[in-house]
Amino acid sequence: TDALTGICNRAHLRQQAEDAIAQCRTRGWPVGMLVFDLDNFKGVNDRFGHSGGDWILEQVAQACAGVCRGGELFGRLGGEEFGIVLPDRDLDATERVAEACRAALATIDTSGLGESFTVTASFGCTVTTLSGYDYERLLGHADEAMYAAKHGGRNCIRRYGDAPIRGKVAPVLVR
Repeated sequence: TDALTGICNRAHLRQQAEDAIAQCRTRGWPVGMLVFDLDNFKGVNDRFGHSGGDWILEQVAQACAGVCRGGELFGRLGGEEFGIVLPDRDLDATERVAEACRAALATIDTSGLGESFTVTASFGCTVTTLSGYDYERLLGHADEAMYAAKHGGRNCIRRYGDAPIRGKVAPVLVR
């Protein structure tokens, strides 16, 4: 367990994800993976201190944990980066979870920090039909798509190997 947020830490997420991926592979089910990174988080720490940043991370974990259904795995990958593993979800369903998380982040009330602002993140999605049943490859491809979201304007979702979503143009990601 991640000591700050109370969700899976990186190592536990990987362990649980590898088990879930193996089960889904045996059953012929897809597995979706999404990765998101909070936008401009360094500015939060600079402005409100690390205690303010920690509070935001806790709120993000609570908001997005509420989006996940049973059997889905949510963890903190490090810093301000999070991942969700979605057994038996295709790419469209994975994108819908990312959109639900994006919407949940926007509802976080930051006024307790003395200033109201919207918490946003950049999201990357992939699925086993694109990336295979390998945890590291899924994570890497979702991470690439997330960086495309960051470079494409932030506070948006990108699919691995696909044209960007939400009307912004970015390169197709191919390995």
